[in-house]
Amino acid sequence: MWTTRGDSITPGGGANPPTPWLTYAEAAAYTGWSVGYLQNLVSAGKIPVYGRPRSRRFRRDMLDLYLTDPNMAMRKFRAERKRPHDR
Repeated sequence: MWTTRGDSITPGGGANPPTPWLTYAEAAAYTGWSVGYLQNLVSAGKIPVYGRPRSRRFRRDMLDLYLTDPNMAMRKFRAERKRPHDR
C-alpha cells in the first residue's frame, strides 16, 4: 500500500525500498494525474511506458524527467528503445 506525504509517495509501513517500476495507479498518485489521463497519454504515445499492453509499467526516473522536461524524456525513451538488447 502506498501513502502520500506531501509531494512524495512512500511505501506504507514496509521494510522494502520503493520499486522504480510503477503501475498506472501508482504513477497516477505519483504525478497527481488521473489514471484515465495517463492512459490517454500512453495511447497518444506522449509518455514513456514499458511493457506489453496488459502489463504496462512506468519508470519513476522517467516520470521525474517527463515532469520537468517532456521532450527530453521522450527523446531518451526513444533512444533506449533503439538500442539493441545485450545478448
